[in-house]
Amino acid sequence: LVITGNTSICAGTTTVLSTSNPFANYLWSTGSTNQSIIVSNAGIYYLTATAANGCHDYGSITISVITPSVQITAQGPVSFCVGSSVTLNASLGLTTYQWQRNGQPIAGATTVSYVVMNRGIYTCTAQDVNACTAESNPIQVWTPCIPILPPALKITELNEEAFSELQVSPNPGTGIYRLTSPQ
Repeated sequence: LVITGNTSICAGTTTVLSTSNPFANYLWSTGSTNQSIIVSNAGIYYLTATAANGCHDYGSITISVITPSVQITAQGPVSFCVGSSVTLNASLGLTTYQWQRNGQPIAGATTVSYVVMNRGIYTCTAQDVNACTAESNPIQVWTPCIPILPPALKITELNEEAFSELQVSPNPGTGIYRLTSPQ
């Protein structure tokens, strides 16, 4: 008895297992009595088919589930002043890469490494040779400090991101705080 279906599937997907031979009754190892079943787990699936004359035929098929993995690491500190950067590297050996910032794809960011200059939460989605997809761990990048500006540059010329976060320690604190920038 020949059972057909994809023998390797990506994690989170399914395949249809069936036999094209006509029989009166079918009994799969899953308990199904249909001619075809849909599976998503790895394992060996058995089929017992019974003809109208009572003769039995048997078959089996082994399904494997492919689960690719991608990890990203920072090649340096992930907290830096506006104007600096850090390179993020994804796992090697995958065929396609797409970087995201705050859950949104970054246009043109499709290589194994990405240079980050803005704060945000970065991830990478990658595919292996089987077109199975993996989502990386997140890395949060911070830009907590303001760059030193020439005296002629007005503070209103800084972008909003430069002032989006200021941390004061101890917090909560009491008293008056004065922020100065070295000249």
